[in-house]
Amino acid sequence: MNYEDLLMKKWDELTDREQLEVTVYEMHKDAYGYRDRRGFSHLTDRGLKAKAKYLSTVIAENEKMQAEREQQDVAEFKRQVALVREAGAPDFDTAIRWLYNNGGDNWCHQNDVEHWAYDQGILHTDFGRDVVARLESFEK
Repeated sequence: MNYEDLLMKKWDELTDREQLEVTVYEMHKDAYGYRDRRGFSHLTDRGLKAKAKYLSTVIAENEKMQAEREQQDVAEFKRQVALVREAGAPDFDTAIRWLYNNGGDNWCHQNDVEHWAYDQGILHTDFGRDVVARLESFEK
């Protein structure tokens, strides 16, 4: 079965079985980073439901680990900011500018700021979004 063709259909045009297969197909990507292209014709509906349940636990564990990594990355970034403050940055905003620029004045466009925040591991956190907004406000 070609899942890309199924993905082009409206959800309500799919049979119950096709909906289940598409769901498991997409969940596999969320769980492992790639889509299982082997197909599911060898599985019964019950087998597919069991696979979906298993994949949901893998996804939940991945999300938990991601949240823990983000907390660690935010803590590490805050530690770096504190070190820069100790080295002479008068405030938080100056410290993040210095970290971003490594002391230079070469402001870049938004995607570079976001890429930098991504590299720090903080982009997809509330703290990281605040840092990005602050850096972008300095560019204007």
